Amino acid sequence: MTQTVQFGEAVEAIEKLDEEERDALYDLLKKRRSEANEKRILAAAEEVRRDYAQGRCAVATPAEIMREALS
Repeated sequence: MTQTVQFGEAVEAIEKLDEEERDALYDLLKKRRSEANEKRILAAAEEVRRDYAQGRCAVATPAEIMREALS
């Protein structure tokens, strides 16, 4: 069973930690967020590769893209 913690409760719990523990928690959260961002970027890149392989993308110059975007 998963137990959820309210944001305020989490903040209160963090405030009870000593400085070293807060620093370690910060580093852990930063690392996990970075890993999550990396997974999201890799998934988006894979989707673009699939779209390109299936012919759902067209090659265009930056000028062509801007012309289309502004029209």
